[in-house]
Amino acid sequence: MIREVDARKLPDGFIEIFSSCIGRPGDASEIVGLYEEPGWRLFAIFEEREIVAVAGLKLDSPSEHELVHLAVKKERRSKGLGKKIIDILTGAFRLSDLFVWTDDEAVGFYKSIGFRIIQEETTLHGIKRYKLARYGMYFSGGYCNHVDTIFDET
Repeated sequence: MIREVDARKLPDGFIEIFSSCIGRPGDASEIVGLYEEPGWRLFAIFEEREIVAVAGLKLDSPSEHELVHLAVKKERRSKGLGKKIIDILTGAFRLSDLFVWTDDEAVGFYKSIGFRIIQEETTLHGIKRYKLARYGMYFSGGYCNHVDTIFDET
């Protein structure tokens, strides 16, 4: 189940998983604070009562929606959970396009699920960053009804 979470009241285990998807794990609590801003949405993915993944969307622009963070617990990786999360959130918010910035470690994952590189840059510290996009992701009709049964904002 995917549940939206309040950045000020994070469930147990959230920061541990979230910190694995940021370049400065020690700054995880500070970075989570961004999700108190309008248009920033934070999610926890539960299996039974345990958090197995986290995701963050930036929806403050009508023309560009961004997956800002996605982290899956190590033992749950390579099982399709990351793609499923993206598909569920895309359907729930009826997003036709989604953008993501990532590095060498995750660019292959995003390319494997239909994203394509639209921009590359190198940071001051020499780290290569990629902006990827996936277009035409939301499909109207029954798909959204299925998402509504899984997506729980409570």
